Amino acid sequence: TAGELEREGVGGLIGAYIEPDPGDPQRYVVFFVQSGLSLPDESYYRLENFSGTRAAFREYVANVLSLAGAADAADDAGAAGDAGAQADRVLALETEIASHHWDNVRSRDAVATYNLMSWDGVRELAGIDLDPWRDAVAPDHEAGFAEINVNQPSALAGIGALLTEDRLDDWKAWLRLHVIRASAAFLSSDF
Repeated sequence: TAGELEREGVGGLIGAYIEPDPGDPQRYVVFFVQSGLSLPDESYYRLENFSGTRAAFREYVANVLSLAGAADAADDAGAAGDAGAQADRVLALETEIASHHWDNVRSRDAVATYNLMSWDGVRELAGIDLDPWRDAVAPDHEAGFAEINVNQPSALAGIGALLTEDRLDDWKAWLRLHVIRASAAFLSSDF
C-alpha cells in the first residue's frame, strides 16, 4: 500500500509528522500537510513563468520511466503506455493535485493551518477510507491518530476527490515515478 511505501521513504500524498500541539504545547499531535508534488510548490504548476520548468519536468519523468523499463507498463485496458504518455499522466495529475494546494504565504499562516480534527473528521474531509493508509504508516499506533492537525484541509479534500477508480492509470504512473525516484541512489549511474 501507499502507506507501506511511505515507511520505506517513498513520498506520498499526505505529509505526516508529530510535533507539540500549538494550542496546547503540553501534548504532541500528528500533523497532516499537503504533499504529492515533485516540483517545489503549487506555483510551479500554475504560473506561466514556470512553463519551461514544467516541460523539463515532463522530459525528466519520461526519461526516468524509460530508464527503469516502466515505459512498457500496461494500463488497466492492457495497453502498454510509452514513457511520454505516462509522463503526460504524471504532469496532469500533479497539476490537479497542485490546484488544491495552498500557496506558501497561506501555508505559513499559523491560525489558518491550525485545524484540529478527529480521525473520523479527517476521513470525512478526505471522502475516502484512510484507515489502511494510517495502519500501514503507523502500525499499532491507531490511538496516536485520535486528533490530527490538518494544516491545509482543502488540500486533503482535493486529494480525496482525485482518488477515484477511473484515475487508476494516472496514479500508477505517478507511483512508478515516486518509487523509482526514492530508489535512484541504489540504481545504475544513469539515474
